Amino acid sequence: MRALRQQVFDASLAPAAERVSVVVYALTTAHGDPAVPLAEAQDFAVSRRWQVRECFHDATGDSDPRTRPGWAQVRQALLEQRAHGVLMPTRTHLSTCDRLYRAELCWCRDRRVFLWLVHPETAL
Repeated sequence: MRALRQQVFDASLAPAAERVSVVVYALTTAHGDPAVPLAEAQDFAVSRRWQVRECFHDATGDSDPRTRPGWAQVRQALLEQRAHGVLMPTRTHLSTCDRLYRAELCWCRDRRVFLWLVHPETAL
């Protein structure tokens, strides 16, 4: 999955951009606070000199990302080219299911946007 994620990044418009911009995304449980994972991703973006355009989150637990309102907002922001990609702390913020994670990576690839993680898949 990491190799596919790197291919998606390489195929996106971000490597050619003067300044890379991202939206940040986090998933929590129903009573979870998204502030910590969002801040972690924002700090990572700053360390890379990426510009954070917007932050989104969902509090639905591990469900299909396509059913989450916050993830729909991420997709819309990317479709409207408000950012080159989406950044999140770990892949579990998107999905623990390989099939669903791969589907979202392919969605990003097909639109020439990227999905990046603070902690790579192998860090899980």
